[in-house]
Amino acid sequence: MKKIVYLCMIALSAGLVAFVITLAKYDYDIDERKEIVPIRIDSEKEYVRAESSIRINPEALERETKKVATKVEILKTETESVNKSKEDEKVREVVATPKKEITFTKPCEGEIIKSFSGEDLVYSKTLKEWIIHNGIDISGKKGEIINSVCDGEIANIKYDYKYGNVIEMKSGEFFIKYAGVEPLDGLKIGDKVKVGQQIAMMSDDVGFELDAGVHLHLEIIKNNKQINPSTLISNL
Repeated sequence: MKKIVYLCMIALSAGLVAFVITLAKYDYDIDERKEIVPIRIDSEKEYVRAESSIRINPEALERETKKVATKVEILKTETESVNKSKEDEKVREVVATPKKEITFTKPCEGEIIKSFSGEDLVYSKTLKEWIIHNGIDISGKKGEIINSVCDGEIANIKYDYKYGNVIEMKSGEFFIKYAGVEPLDGLKIGDKVKVGQQIAMMSDDVGFELDAGVHLHLEIIKNNKQINPSTLISNL
């Protein structure tokens, strides 16, 4: 019995020793992790002590930050250079592509019976009041052909109680109105027309300008400003 107890004590002692050795080994591993360990930053090796957590060398971090900032600044400079080159190229394209000159011509054979008044008031016999006349009136006969004063595109065809039927046309920075007309059959919005092309006939429905008889009321607008058609149409 004593022998069995003795053997048990030996076994227990051996187990205790093994446990202590294992614990010592564990502590040793922890100590090893607390030793100076290499940390790779870019192409350089910097050493920090790994205690509760790894800490990066502040000086190395500062150097790497400066490197990144330098690269960002170089990239920014290169981007600005590319953008400026593109802007210069656009300017060269604009300069190299001159605007097409718009040619104006007389829309019909009549004479000017009422001129452009600008900001001056003129008396309307039909309305019996003083008004501004934003265009010119050209005399004619009912059914007389009206031609386009320039190249352009038909923007609108409508009826206006002030002027009767109206054809509106755009040409570059110009906007042209032909009022007191009868559009030719087939003319529609979006049609491209050439200077001198037939687009309408004179009508006897001239709205507020009834006192002037059959005529074409012509207006030209440039950049939202009414201008005198006579300054553009040299053969009136």
